[in-house]
Amino acid sequence: MKRLYTYQNGNTTTTIYDDGTKTHFTMDDEFEFEFPESHDISISQCCDNGCEWCYYGCSPTGKHAQLLGWRFFGSMRPYTEIAINLQRPLHPDLGRFLFLMNSHHIICNVTINQNHFMDDEIRRQLDVWVRQGFVKGIGISLTDPTQDGFIDEVKKYSNTVIHVIAGVTPWEDIQYLMGHGLKLLILGYKKTGRGKKYYDGLFIPIITQMKYLEGGLDEVINGFKVVSFDNLAIEQLHIRDRLSDKEWDMFYGGDDGTVTFFIDLVKGVFARNSLSQITYPIGDKTIDEMFEIIKEEIKKGSD
Repeated sequence: MKRLYTYQNGNTTTTIYDDGTKTHFTMDDEFEFEFPESHDISISQCCDNGCEWCYYGCSPTGKHAQLLGWRFFGSMRPYTEIAINLQRPLHPDLGRFLFLMNSHHIICNVTINQNHFMDDEIRRQLDVWVRQGFVKGIGISLTDPTQDGFIDEVKKYSNTVIHVIAGVTPWEDIQYLMGHGLKLLILGYKKTGRGKKYYDGLFIPIITQMKYLEGGLDEVINGFKVVSFDNLAIEQLHIRDRLSDKEWDMFYGGDDGTVTFFIDLVKGVFARNSLSQITYPIGDKTIDEMFEIIKEEIKKGSD
C-alpha cells in the first residue's frame, strides 16, 4: 500500500493510499473537520437499467443534470473525493467534467451497475478514463456474479469494489464472490423512490435476506479482501453491536454530515445524506458555505 496524498483538515491529518484506503489521525479527543472530504453526487436520473428498488427513481426518460458551471466545484480542496453515478446513456458532458476535476486534483470515483459495466462500449470508455487518471475508483452494483467473464473483468482494475444491497442481493450471490480477493461494500436498503414500493410488496423476503446476511457476516468478512458498510447498512445490520469501543473508534468513518454530505445536481440541492428530507438549494454557494449549513443542521438536531 503506497501513500499518495496527505493533507491537514482542521485538527485532522488525512492520508489517502493507492488502494483507496483513507486514514484520519488527530491528537485530540474528537475529529473537527474544517472542510468536507468526500461527496456522493447524483449527476443523472436518465438510466435504462430499470432497477425495481431504485431509490432515485431513474428511468430512460429521466433528466441529466447540469454538470458544468457550478461554482462549488472550483472551491473544493485538492485531493478531496467525489463519487458520481455512471450509467447508460452516459451523461454527454461527463468526459469534459472528469477532465476538469482532474485538472483541479479532485479524486473522481464512479458507481456503475454490473449490466452497464459489462457493456463493451461503456467499458472501453471507462478504460480510457482510468488510464488518463480521470477515474480512480469503480464501484460496481452487483446483478449476477455468475455472468461469464465478470469476475475477471473486475480484477483488471486495481481499485474496484463490488456493491451489494442488504435485503436485495441474495446470500448465495455474495457467497459466490467469496475467495476471489475482491472488495465488498454493503449498502443499506433505502425505502424511498421505487424502493418503497418494492419494499412494501416484498418486505418479508427483504427482511429474511437481511437476516441471512447479518448471520453470515463472519463468513463474508473472511471471504473478501476488504468489507465495508455505509451508515445505513451499519444501522440495519447492527454492526455497532459486533465491535468493541476500540474497534468502533478505529473503523467508523463518522456520521453523515460530519466530513461528507450529499449533492443532487439534477434537482440542484444538497443535504446531509441522500435520504434526508431537509434539502437546501445549491445556488452559487461554495463548498465551505454548504458544509457550514450542514454542520449547523447537525448542531441544531443535537441541541
